[in-house]
Amino acid sequence: MSIVQLLQKDNAASHYWSANEQVLVACSGGVDSMALLHALQQLPVEDRPDITVLHVHHHLREAAEADYQLVRAYCWEHHLNLEVKHWENPPDTNVEAAARKFRYDFFKEQMAATGSTTVLTAHHADDQIETILMRLTRGSTLKGYAGIQTTRSFGMGTLIRPLLTVEKDTLYAYCAAHAVPFREDETNQMLGYTRNRYRQQVVPLIKKENKQAAQHFTDFSKDLTDLVTIAEPLIQENCQRVFTQKGKEWELDRDAFLKYSDAMKRLVMSHFLTNVWQVAVQRQHVHDIIALTTNEKPQSEINLADGTVQRRYAVIRFLLPQAAKLKKLQFKEDLSLNKWLVLPFNGKIGLFLPSKQECESEPNMYVRKEEVTLPLIVRNWQPGDTIQMNHKKTFTKKISRIFIDKKIPVEEREAAWVVTDQQGKILLVPGYASSIWVHESGDFVLSLININEVQDVTSRY
Repeated sequence: MSIVQLLQKDNAASHYWSANEQVLVACSGGVDSMALLHALQQLPVEDRPDITVLHVHHHLREAAEADYQLVRAYCWEHHLNLEVKHWENPPDTNVEAAARKFRYDFFKEQMAATGSTTVLTAHHADDQIETILMRLTRGSTLKGYAGIQTTRSFGMGTLIRPLLTVEKDTLYAYCAAHAVPFREDETNQMLGYTRNRYRQQVVPLIKKENKQAAQHFTDFSKDLTDLVTIAEPLIQENCQRVFTQKGKEWELDRDAFLKYSDAMKRLVMSHFLTNVWQVAVQRQHVHDIIALTTNEKPQSEINLADGTVQRRYAVIRFLLPQAAKLKKLQFKEDLSLNKWLVLPFNGKIGLFLPSKQECESEPNMYVRKEEVTLPLIVRNWQPGDTIQMNHKKTFTKKISRIFIDKKIPVEEREAAWVVTDQQGKILLVPGYASSIWVHESGDFVLSLININEVQDVTSRY
């Protein structure tokens, strides 16, 4: 089957475009894109689209100008509309990725400018082999291992690769048979580029082993794509059952997640990280995060390049960088008698004579003048802080141990504070513990307002 016949057959089956519909054809001047451009022109009138050619002049090689002139001359000779974009300021590093982004941004710009919903690129079967091999070598997702897709959503429409089953040798033969001009990019021979090493050294060896290798890679891609297409709705449904968005964070229902099979855990977690949370992860990250949900450490975290996964007992949180961890606020102030002290984190606290201020906190808290030295002090809790408590008998307990016993998350611990007397004796850890020097009656009323808006800890008194 000729390339023209292939285009005609696939378009009839998949309805890529209609006759006279405007399509945008990316053309570098290489053998693949020139073959595609020429073949589109040979389609019967009833199948032929209205073609606009898109060319990016990268200005990275001296030969780039000759590439541009070839495309320009061909379009002029064949009365084709040509849109050109010049890359004036390429970066010094990661040039390949930046060039690709520049090209595809240009394609989207032209879709918006022309109203076209279809972009055609000339990726071919050899590109597919290279891509699958590279992803298998470096690691990818299940969908990634399927390689390049024939169609995908793009901009305001669809990006189509109609030559994806055609080998590059066939494209050379087509251009030779129809006298189609093209240029070779000399950098394709440079082995400093990863793809070029696969192109020049690996793919020829595979084809030598089996002349049908390209077809087998195509079949592999289609079969794997079919499996992913069938599995994805189930994976998405299971993902939605266990993940909940809370502001800029996501939370995992650990108990529900642990009921999944090991295979479903891996698929759901990979889908969430890649498609929902949209962070760059490797396979090991997926395994590490699943392990975090099951290990014996009640508090742990995994730092990724684009976010953090935290376990705080039964709660698993997924935080993006902008959802920064709560920083410990350094705070220390005297608590003057009969005055409110507004707290920087929320609420206010006051120490009053009973005649001056009716207690506004529940339960009522009092301190006795013979047991404390004024003024009282409000400050952050510090490692090593202890509090004397009474439960059947008096004992001293580290505040850090109280947090551990109550399974208080690390971030909440950092926001905790204490009330001490002038001698440093800790009277109260609001929300967590009261000392033996806090009573139901006494000389001074210790009143708290709106403290529980900072942290939902009222049930922990």
